[in-house]
Amino acid sequence: MDEALGSGRSQAASHVHLHPRLALIQLEDSRWQVTGQACPLWIAAFGAEHCGLTRGGSGPPLQGWYSERFGELQPNTVLTLGRNTELPFVIGYVIFKRHAGAARSFSGPEGIRIEVDHESRAYALTMGAGGIPVFT
Repeated sequence: MDEALGSGRSQAASHVHLHPRLALIQLEDSRWQVTGQACPLWIAAFGAEHCGLTRGGSGPPLQGWYSERFGELQPNTVLTLGRNTELPFVIGYVIFKRHAGAARSFSGPEGIRIEVDHESRAYALTMGAGGIPVFT
């Protein structure tokens, strides 16, 4: 999770870089299935106004490349989550194992709340004005 504080308008982007063997299949606007590995994985984004995929992009900015050794580039998938809005806001993602899940964020006078649903269970993280996280 990335949190942008202050007042006025701002933009932010969060980049999720995958290994070159892995790819994403978009299931919904903010949910993807990760393919190319034995363990089932899913990614759910929250707080993003727009999402995009890049693989071996020519930039700028240069995204979608993996380098295990200097000078050796391999294309890889990069998921970019973006937002351009009034401060404060959060943007982020959750990686789920075994089964797909859902994530969403809310901003209000009590602070920022992120809710996650996975395997018939619900979780929440609230960041109050004092900056102390509360998990429920």
